[in-house]
Order: sequence, then C-alpha cells, then structure tokens
Amino acid sequence: MRMTKAMKILLGAATAWPIVYMVGFSAIVFSAAMGAVMGGVNGGGSAPPTVGSMAPMFVLHAFTMLETLGLLVFYVVHAIKNDKLDQNTRLLWAVVIFVGNVLAMPIYYFLHVWPDHSEPASNPLQRMARRSAGDSTARATKP
Repeated sequence: MRMTKAMKILLGAATAWPIVYMVGFSAIVFSAAMGAVMGGVNGGGSAPPTVGSMAPMFVLHAFTMLETLGLLVFYVVHAIKNDKLDQNTRLLWAVVIFVGNVLAMPIYYFLHVWPDHSEPASNPLQRMARRSAGDSTARATKP
C-alpha cells in the first residue's frame, strides 16, 4: 500500500492516541480516587460524580474504542497485504497485532508503515540481517 507522508503522519497520530488516552484516563481516575479518599480522610467528603459530569468521558471512551477497532482492521489488512514481508511474517504480524493491538500497532507502524521501503534499509537490525545473509552491499568497505 502506498501512502503519502501526510497520511502516514495522520495514521501515526491515530496509532498513538489509544496509548495517550489510556495514560490520561488512568491519571484522571487515579486522581479522582485519591481526591475521594483524601476528602474522606479530612472530613470534607465530596459528592460522587454524576452521569452528566461523566458524559464527555463516555463519549471520548467510545470514540477511542471505535478508533482502536478501526486501527486493528487497518493494521491486520496492511500486514496481510504487505508485499515486503514473506507469507509467514505476514501471518505472524497479523496475529501479533490482533492479540497485542494497542502495544503492537506502534511497533508495526515504525517498522513497516513509516519507513520508505524504496530506500536501502537504514535500520541497524536490518543491516545486520542483510550482512548475515551474505549481501555484499551491506558490508562496510575498509579503505
């Protein structure tokens, strides 16, 4: 699949959003819980949150779940149709993305979506793999 640089940037932001949201949501819930505990300890109990005050959080949570589902479909399809990978690696990535979705998607993104594969591999791990395969162009030439 060919993607423009702008599409890759948007996909990267969408891929990062679930992790950013998870950290932010956890911080909000933790601070609310600590506020309730500390308010109870100090004798100034606070009123529990109402459904109306939590509506924005419900909407944001629903958006994040739908966005994650859409990303899951995109990345599994991308991994299966990725011509740069052999059949076994495609299948492995599809399973890894399905099982470890929010954590595996950024890894797949940086390894297989963001780089322009028309250039030679600049990743040190890819260079080492090419060297061990006997690719003479990957070897450093000594003067």
